[in-house]
Amino acid sequence: MAQGNLQPGESVLVLGASGGVGMAAIKMAKHIGAIVIGTGSNAAKRKVILDAGADHALDPVDPDLAAKVKELTKGAGTNVVYDPVGGDLAITATRSIAFGGRYLIIGFASGTIPSFPANHALIKAYSLIGVRAGETPRRDPALAKRQSDALQELAEIGAMRPHISHHFSLDDTTAGLRTIEDRKVIGRAVIDFD
Repeated sequence: MAQGNLQPGESVLVLGASGGVGMAAIKMAKHIGAIVIGTGSNAAKRKVILDAGADHALDPVDPDLAAKVKELTKGAGTNVVYDPVGGDLAITATRSIAFGGRYLIIGFASGTIPSFPANHALIKAYSLIGVRAGETPRRDPALAKRQSDALQELAEIGAMRPHISHHFSLDDTTAGLRTIEDRKVIGRAVIDFD
C-alpha cells in the first residue's frame, strides 16, 4: 500500500481479495483507516472478505461492478485499485477509479496481462504503478528493512494475521496443490510438518 500512498478515509478496491495477497491488502488498508471494497467470486469468499475487515464485498464478474463501486464511493470512484488479478477485471476496475487515483499492478493471477487504455488514464489522470515486492530488497535494502520492521510490528499487534482456510499434511501436498488449483483456498493453505 505504500506505493499507492493510501490515506485514512480514502477508498481502495482490492481485486482478488480472498487470496493471500488480497487478504493482506484488506488488513493493511483497514489498519491505515481506509474504506475497503473487496472482490470475491462466490458468497463464501465474500463472507470471509467481510470477516477480514472489508467494508464491502462484490462479485468480480458482476456486469455492474464499476457502477457499484462508484455508488459505494458516493460517485467519486475508488482512490486506489489493488490488482493482483489482471485480465478483463483490470479494465473493469479502471472504470471505477477516481480522478487522480492510483492503480497498483501487483500481478496477473488470471493469467492474462491487461492492456490499459492510455486515453482513459489521461482523461481520469490516474497513475499506473507497478509493485514488485521482490525487487525492493535488491534495489533499496534500507527501505526493505524499514518495511520488514513495520510488518513485524503489525504482526506482533495482530493487525496482519493471515487467514488460513486449509491445512494439509506433508503426505497430502498433492491434494493441497489441487485445492489451490481449484480456487478453493481462501487466504492461505498450510502444509503442516509433523
